Amino acid sequence: MIARPRPAPNDNLERAKEAALRLLSYRARSEEELRRRLAQKGYAAGTVRRVIAELRRVDLVNDRQFAESWVESRLAGRPAGRRGLLWELIRKGLDRDLAGEIVDRRLPPEAETVAAKALADEFLAREGAEPKSLARLHRLLVRRGFSPANVAEVFSRRQT
Repeated sequence: MIARPRPAPNDNLERAKEAALRLLSYRARSEEELRRRLAQKGYAAGTVRRVIAELRRVDLVNDRQFAESWVESRLAGRPAGRRGLLWELIRKGLDRDLAGEIVDRRLPPEAETVAAKALADEFLAREGAEPKSLARLHRLLVRRGFSPANVAEVFSRRQT
């Protein structure tokens, strides 16, 4: 395999906009995700800033809307706890305060408990309640970011 030389940074504003719009056509992205992807494609930092400012101006990039949509999607398709959702949003480049505000509003503590119990019920209906399955359930709940209190609540309910 012949190594290709790395292309020079692409400062073409129109091409950078096209690349950003193509990325956004697949799914919504946070500003930071878009910034990282455009930088990976070789666009200069100044060009990336200008493209993101333009997309923000026309409301195609909006971290608040992105976070709300992401949390709603996750709760509907693959439930996670507050810690897990917060961690995912921060990894996607959102400000910790904004991410915390969205998670607090979309998944209050009592709703997190309900989600943990529903996930556990679904899991146990499929896998059974043998000790090995219970250990797997515990790992699943922790991995998905449910609080220790929620995990304990799920297991205390199983023993009564």
